[in-house]
Amino acid sequence: MADTAAAERRILTEPEYAVVAETHHPALGTRSREELRALAEQLSAMDAKVREITRQRAREKRGKAVAPAGGPAPEEAGAARRKQVIAAAIKRLNRQIARMG
Repeated sequence: MADTAAAERRILTEPEYAVVAETHHPALGTRSREELRALAEQLSAMDAKVREITRQRAREKRGKAVAPAGGPAPEEAGAARRKQVIAAAIKRLNRQIARMG
């Protein structure tokens, strides 16, 4: 399911949204190949962070890991949904890089 920019803004934190917004048209078409690769590295790092949060929460749910004393941080809520939005941004970016040759 495609997300609107407003939905992405609600799901992501402000710094995350600033990076993801660069993967939408027309900003995506104005970037050089090197800039796109740097953006891809940023998105990959964000994806790894959210993936780790999601993995840790699944371990806590199964009882294999101890949950933090206060429970998950408020910004960690919806980590799986954030991962989906970031993955879609990575796909858009990779398609644009492939188009550039």
